Amino acid sequence: MNKKKLFRNKNLSLRLKFILLVILLTAILLASLSYLASSSIYGMGQSSQDISADALKDQAGEYLRQVTQDNAQKNDLILSDIQNVAENFAGYATEIFESPEIFVPGKYWDAEEHLFSGPEEQYLNSEEELASAFSPNVSGMNAEVARDHEVIAYLDFVVPHVQENSPGIVAIYLGTERDVTRYYPNINLGALVPPDFQVTQRPWYLSANVENNSERKVVWSPVYVDATGQGIMITAAAPVYINDDEFLGVVGIDVTLDAITFNMETAKLPGEGYFFLIDDGGHSIVLPEEGYNDLMGRSSEEGEFATNLTSEARPEFTSFLDNIATEENGFTTVEINGTELFIAFSKMDNTGWALVSVVKAENILQSIAQLQDEMHGATNTLIFGSILPMGFVILLIIIIVGSLLTNHMMKPVRKLSEVAQQVATGKWDIGIVDHGSDDEIGQLSNSFTFMLSELKKSRSELEKYSMGLEEKVDGRTKELNEKVIKLTESEAANLSILEDLNETIVNLEKAEKEIKEKNMDLKVAHEKLSSLNKDLEQKVKERTTEVEKLLLQKDEFIGQLGHDLKNPLNPLVNLLPLLEEREHDPETKKIFEVVNRNVEYMRNLVVKTIELARLNSPNTELTIDETNLLDEVNSVVEKNKLALEGNNMKINNNIDGNIIVKADKLRIEELFDNLIINAVKYSKDVGTITIDAKEDTDFVTVSVKDTGIGMTEEQLSHIFDEFYKADDARHDFDSSGLGLPICKRIVERHGGEIWAESSGEERGTTFYFTIPTGSKTK
Repeated sequence: MNKKKLFRNKNLSLRLKFILLVILLTAILLASLSYLASSSIYGMGQSSQDISADALKDQAGEYLRQVTQDNAQKNDLILSDIQNVAENFAGYATEIFESPEIFVPGKYWDAEEHLFSGPEEQYLNSEEELASAFSPNVSGMNAEVARDHEVIAYLDFVVPHVQENSPGIVAIYLGTERDVTRYYPNINLGALVPPDFQVTQRPWYLSANVENNSERKVVWSPVYVDATGQGIMITAAAPVYINDDEFLGVVGIDVTLDAITFNMETAKLPGEGYFFLIDDGGHSIVLPEEGYNDLMGRSSEEGEFATNLTSEARPEFTSFLDNIATEENGFTTVEINGTELFIAFSKMDNTGWALVSVVKAENILQSIAQLQDEMHGATNTLIFGSILPMGFVILLIIIIVGSLLTNHMMKPVRKLSEVAQQVATGKWDIGIVDHGSDDEIGQLSNSFTFMLSELKKSRSELEKYSMGLEEKVDGRTKELNEKVIKLTESEAANLSILEDLNETIVNLEKAEKEIKEKNMDLKVAHEKLSSLNKDLEQKVKERTTEVEKLLLQKDEFIGQLGHDLKNPLNPLVNLLPLLEEREHDPETKKIFEVVNRNVEYMRNLVVKTIELARLNSPNTELTIDETNLLDEVNSVVEKNKLALEGNNMKINNNIDGNIIVKADKLRIEELFDNLIINAVKYSKDVGTITIDAKEDTDFVTVSVKDTGIGMTEEQLSHIFDEFYKADDARHDFDSSGLGLPICKRIVERHGGEIWAESSGEERGTTFYFTIPTGSKTK
């Protein structure tokens, strides 16, 4: 028996039907709620798992990309230092050849005294000397060759110091166009090379000469394995020019990659992750055994080096290797034999090499499987341990309560049913017992009583109404005749209304025509305005292109200016202290001291001018990282420890160790360095520097307060102007008047503000600046 037949069964009482209906509706409701709850819980669990997995993958990719980029920059900095050394040596070589009055040929090292002829007419020197000197037999010995030997010998004053402080440098050498070679350290070069060895034909020399290096840049050789067991090496070659355009020769520096290899081996990656290094041609430079297995599916062969990955790597890595050739950095995933690998890379600016990191996905995502098991267990416990038992309890309670309420509600209904049956037999005088309440059943009882009373009245009135019905029909007929007459009269009025309506339609059509004409005028005006806008946009684009071109020319000018100004000064900075140390005459030493101070001032002025110009350039980008403010300040204080102690300055660093800021680490160190040195310079013999920081919602406000000479309101208004000096009477060669403008640009490039306050002369000065805050530490 289905539900429809059950409720139509005449043998069932209303009470039983009501109870069954309540039970059925409750069961359906509980079943629906249980199903929805279960589906929602399972769906939420699956969604949370998917979201967690996706979020974890995104975070893992970004983390791996950042770690790879940081390590690439760290390794690139090693090569940048070598490049700077090569440029400085080239500049020093230029200086000694252009200054014969200072570097007198033969005065320090006489070719006739130190060189001797070998068994096959090549020229070499004793292996007891500081460096090897060599000329091949094809060049012979003449005055110009001898002069080259005697002048480049002055490198002896600089090279040992550089080799001592740069453990990665294996050899430094200079070759000239006359095939003169000077090699540090002394390896008895003449006994190792053929008698006709020409340095001008060596690959490193040819790569940096006039024909192949018109831009006069430092050129890096391909990576090679050193034959003497020094490991993987690379050579930096810097051209040497004298008198601006005369090509003299090339400085070469052999460098091992031990420092880069050490950084790659000690860098921390999740699980069994590793780094490898490839050059711009797709050849491996440093590739661990795991890399051979992952990329080529084999072990490395004995002595294998510079493997061509573009041709030997698995097909799964083809797209990734193509991206390395065209992009600066990136991240991807590759699946090898059922194992998913996370791979990130970042280019090294100096050489074009790419540093690549590889991590197994399972080492990062291993927590997802555990999360899924826990979610399924919790979901089943919730459904079968809580939701279903609670539903059965609720259903039982509803059945009991429904039965009691039904008995109470059906009692007055049964009484009304008995009265209705008596009325149906014609007993109109039966009274109804009052239910005693104002609910729906009480209202039904009262309505039934009122209905009986009204039925009696209606029966009496119906008889009276039948008698007067004929009279009403006659009167109604008369009224209808009168209305027909009035309707005929109203037809004339309707005709007049139609005429007025036609006139109104004509006027509307005329107005519509005028509106269309106005719309056409507006359309023409809109087209003219659109044309003007297009012309304006084209002019704006042309002007923008012109401005960008001027900015690019400015950047190129600044770069060339820095190269042209710094190169002549660097050799003087290196040489003057040596000459001053060798000089014993007090008056001459004073002259050297003055010259040295002025040269250092000029170099400092050039460096800071270029630095300020770079900060003003929109093409200069900052590397923003979250960094601990206290650590950065402590690092700057430690770096200036000697200057602070020498001037009896005390540092009070009150910065909270939990403050994190978003900043370029190098720029923020430069900012604190300028402010602290400024406080030292303008303080008396004894003073105190107090550093505080206050963290707000979006910014951290930092203050650097000193007890120095203070400033007036006039000085405060110009303190951040370029080349402005608060105390002109001091003639301070250590001050270029650019330190505080550089501070101002650094702060503004970070989106902050900088200002200074002072109560007056002899009352100290406080510098304030703001910098964006980072995330909170726990």
